[in-house]
Amino acid sequence: FSVNYHCLSGNCSESGVCMGKQAGESCYDHPECNVGLGCIASQTFPFMTKCTELQSSGYCLDDFGC
Repeated sequence: FSVNYHCLSGNCSESGVCMGKQAGESCYDHPECNVGLGCIASQTFPFMTKCTELQSSGYCLDDFGC
């Protein structure tokens, strides 16, 4: 890849690697986030979705949350 619009996240590094969004950044779907992060909806108002670290244990809202 060589330009930002080639990447789902819109962020292409100088070496041509697609970089996902960082923890805390707004997102629409899981593939937008960096490895180890998922696009998880907040459980409180305003219920925004942000790239969030995946859990290794505890309660998950869906399979991707853990």
